[in-house]
Amino acid sequence: MNTDYNLQFIRGRLNGIQNALMYNMSMNAAKLPNDVVRFLDIDEEGKLWFSIQSPKYKQQAIEPVFPVRLFFYQKGIDYRIEASGTACIDNNSHYNTELSSASSIIFKLTVSYIEVEELSKHDWFYPIEKWYVRMIEKFRSYYHKKNQNVWVPGRN
Repeated sequence: MNTDYNLQFIRGRLNGIQNALMYNMSMNAAKLPNDVVRFLDIDEEGKLWFSIQSPKYKQQAIEPVFPVRLFFYQKGIDYRIEASGTACIDNNSHYNTELSSASSIIFKLTVSYIEVEELSKHDWFYPIEKWYVRMIEKFRSYYHKKNQNVWVPGRN
């Protein structure tokens, strides 16, 4: 059995966040609105499965295939994930029987791009950088105030 460690890494990171913002990138006028989605799984083929709450209007008005971007971020977690690709409604998956909720729709995303970005706020250098920027700003504001009151010949 071949183990894809990148896929396992991404699956673990996505399970850590669970929710994402979905941006529908379609140019169609009757498109699914931007929404918060719930991550379900990534299968061995690299397809990302997620669910959304059914919109108020009829499901038949939703385009079956559309381009989408997902942004996974959660406060307190030191990474974020961005995924994009083509999403399609999947009515035949085993996730439909597991969830069996009439108020949610299951989508399968064929991923064309995925990026995991580690956030550096917990770096050892971050507090030093923050202090340094604060000191520079204080110096600039002090110097600016001091130079406003200086008389320069030829300037009224």
